[in-house]
Amino acid sequence: MAFNPGVYEAVNKLLATPKPKYPYKLIRLSHSIRTKLNVCVLGDELHCAEAIKNGIHCIKANIIFKPKKTVEYYMKKIIMTYDAFLISDSLCAQMPSKMAVQFFRANKIFRLLSHDKPMMEKIEELKYTINFKLINSRKLCSVIGNLRLTPEELNDNIITAIRFLVPQLKGKWGNIESVYIKTPEGEPHLVF
Repeated sequence: MAFNPGVYEAVNKLLATPKPKYPYKLIRLSHSIRTKLNVCVLGDELHCAEAIKNGIHCIKANIIFKPKKTVEYYMKKIIMTYDAFLISDSLCAQMPSKMAVQFFRANKIFRLLSHDKPMMEKIEELKYTINFKLINSRKLCSVIGNLRLTPEELNDNIITAIRFLVPQLKGKWGNIESVYIKTPEGEPHLVF
């Protein structure tokens, strides 16, 4: 397995902003940021059958509704194993509310899966999605690409991420001190 380092966007804020009502935001970028995505389906019988047919790992609904302590322990292990999750819309209302919080704390993406859209289309969509945590800290950081992207594609992803992030902050551009683009090996580049 080859190491594929990511490109990160770091935003330094001037002032602490009040905590937003929904601190976790998902956005879709212009170009794919993930080459490999380890997906798990939490689904009903139809979705599990489709997942097995496509070679995707699935967990049936009856595991989620076991006694509380067993489920929490099991879900913590599962959440650390996979990058993203697809959850059947029929199970979403029945799921424990703590489960969604665990997904966000681990910075994992999850999406609803309906019977009218193909599963593989949703998985392709997940490759373009990033998760922004709008927490009350001085620095925000998120993956916006990988080193296999061309400079033009990387530029599109940077612009999309910044255009999404700035309106989320209370003071808009006045609340941003600087924006850096980083890679694990190289030096950070100042954008703003």
